[in-house]
Amino acid sequence: GSSGSVSNLYPLFSAQKKSLRTLFHIPRINRYCPGHTKSTFNKMHIPTIHNLYFLSVLTSVFKAIQSLSPKPVCDMLNIHLSRRKPALFLLPMTRLSSHKKNFPYISLKIWNTFINVSSSLGILDRSLLFTWKYASFRNFTKSFFINTQNLFHENTWELANYNISELENALATGSLDKESKNSFC
Repeated sequence: GSSGSVSNLYPLFSAQKKSLRTLFHIPRINRYCPGHTKSTFNKMHIPTIHNLYFLSVLTSVFKAIQSLSPKPVCDMLNIHLSRRKPALFLLPMTRLSSHKKNFPYISLKIWNTFINVSSSLGILDRSLLFTWKYASFRNFTKSFFINTQNLFHENTWELANYNISELENALATGSLDKESKNSFC
């Protein structure tokens, strides 16, 4: 599906980590445990497959907003801005759970989560977002996800490192310390 859920992308994430171990000659911790890859991802500024997915979705939505996408893509997304919350979109109304797995629904949900998280971190001014050029938005988004990967322990992957909804939850529950929040600035 288009949901890009953690479980759907985990086999690709495992292959990505295995490739990094080979490319960068990361030694095994012991006979049964392969070496840690998180520090290499971060040092080399390589987004995880999860973050590449989010980056791709967000840039696709941004292109549709800026009318840089083909008309059928813009029509498919059926974008309607919220009147009460700037830069957020109204999600399509649906009662079927299968519709909530479609790209138009998932992409706008990911967009709204990204805008909420980056706004609450104080790194995004919603009122200026639609004045950005595509390259600026892509660079901002990529550095956001690289910074997200750097959070928490150096060698341990947390869900909030590669799941934007989990990062939103960490912010809401206060699990993110002030130093972590400052790493985004």
